[in-house]
Amino acid sequence: MKSLHLVFLLALSTTAENWNRFRGPNGTGIAASGAYPVHFGPSQNLLWSTALPPGKSSPILTKRFVFLTASRNGEPLVVCLDRKTGAIRWERKVGPARSQTLHENNEPASPTAASVGENLFAFFGGVGLVSFDSAGKLRWRTSLGPFDAPYGMATSPVVANGLVLLHAEHFGDSFVAAFRTSDGTLVWKQKRPGLALNHTTPILDGSSIVATGSGRASAYDIATGEHRWTVETPNGSSTPSALLHNGTLFVSQFALELPPAFEDRLRLLDTDRNGLLAVVTQFCGGSATREKVTI
Repeated sequence: MKSLHLVFLLALSTTAENWNRFRGPNGTGIAASGAYPVHFGPSQNLLWSTALPPGKSSPILTKRFVFLTASRNGEPLVVCLDRKTGAIRWERKVGPARSQTLHENNEPASPTAASVGENLFAFFGGVGLVSFDSAGKLRWRTSLGPFDAPYGMATSPVVANGLVLLHAEHFGDSFVAAFRTSDGTLVWKQKRPGLALNHTTPILDGSSIVATGSGRASAYDIATGEHRWTVETPNGSSTPSALLHNGTLFVSQFALELPPAFEDRLRLLDTDRNGLLAVVTQFCGGSATREKVTI
């Protein structure tokens, strides 16, 4: 069994910014502040290095701690480290876990955890959702699955407005759902029929959660789960998560066939042949604006 090393660069210790979900603030992968080293290695700009059990997830940060998921001999784990020193403060087994089919390059601990304050929320395909406090005490556990995913599950939870939001797509009953952060109780659940083998993590847009999958991206009200909108995307499985920037949603998918060229598609939609097309220029946030574009 291989072990991993978590390495912290010197500059990362200078900011108290939380990195509390997969790819940081709303999944952008962009830190809002901090000066980061261009050159680093075992003897340069290294704050600490800690050996860890295997896992494919990313670490998340609170002001005092580093949380991550891992596995040992197939058993899922949650690990907490001191952010300043890298010392392992505690490690907790999450089992019992169901056996699950995994790709040879996958691990039981692929989903990245999320946090609010110093409470941790983690998803494992063989277990479901779990929550721990900063001292390593189990707050709650909500069983989910089994999931029919031949490569394993990789979607990560997101926390907003007192809810843990999870988007799970597989060959069974795919869904997006919300659970209370306080006790793991299901608040709402929306089925996602016809979508399978997607590994994306949802993003947030104001009061909406945006979930991308095979052939479509959809928004749901965070508080109620009410469906707000759906747009078509290339028909194929999704692994990269979507990105929202200045009101525009960017989606990357594996396409079984190439879509028409953009110019050809515009001409196809210009039904009155007047050289103008009404297009939705902003569809996020529950409202849309339209403008005429010359083609």
